[in-house]
Amino acid sequence: MKQSPRFIPSAAGEYCRSRGIDARTIGSRVLFIGALAATLTTVSIARAMESGSPLQAVKTTVAELFTIVKGESEPSRWDQRRWDVEQVIRRHVSYDEMAKRSLGEPWTGLDNNQREEFVGLFVHMLRDALANRLFQYSDEQVDYLSEEQEEGCAKVATKLWGHKIDTTVEFRLKNHSGQWLLYDAVVDGSSIVSNYRAQFAAVLREVSYAGLIDKMKQKTLMVKMFEGSGP
Repeated sequence: MKQSPRFIPSAAGEYCRSRGIDARTIGSRVLFIGALAATLTTVSIARAMESGSPLQAVKTTVAELFTIVKGESEPSRWDQRRWDVEQVIRRHVSYDEMAKRSLGEPWTGLDNNQREEFVGLFVHMLRDALANRLFQYSDEQVDYLSEEQEEGCAKVATKLWGHKIDTTVEFRLKNHSGQWLLYDAVVDGSSIVSNYRAQFAAVLREVSYAGLIDKMKQKTLMVKMFEGSGP
């Protein structure tokens, strides 16, 4: 039987402050986001949650992504899908917070212009990852396991299962002026933010920060070129 979302006590603000690094690649984690976003709205909830809760924020976000999946899966809609996914990110994800946490310590050495540039490129990375994978997953099911809130932070725990995947995901959110915004997802104990940070750190050990920016720009360009060569 599916469980209704519930509140569970937790260590004060622990999940808001977590910054551990997981060196595993982010590829499978990005794929998972697409799987989850494409199916989360198919799950029925045993009881309705109040408007403005963390769970409702997650449901609203993925409902919009689900609409994109259903309406823009054709290759000819790639550009529109990428644009629409970016708008969802900008409305429902604390992308500046996520970008800062993903870059880690180097963030403190950036000026305002550099931070703005990095955040913009980071949003494009998330957009491209989601836009390219969303439509591939549409038959999975999601169980909501719990909702926790404390000190302006929240977690929404879920389990995704079906033909292609069987895993747990914990969405992490922060309250910004009364609005719950996503800033991380932990897949089977591995944080997407931590995985990004490990990837960025590996690049920075080999090249300068300017080199990292160039690589991020090239990645976005390659995605556009690949999409342009689609059928």
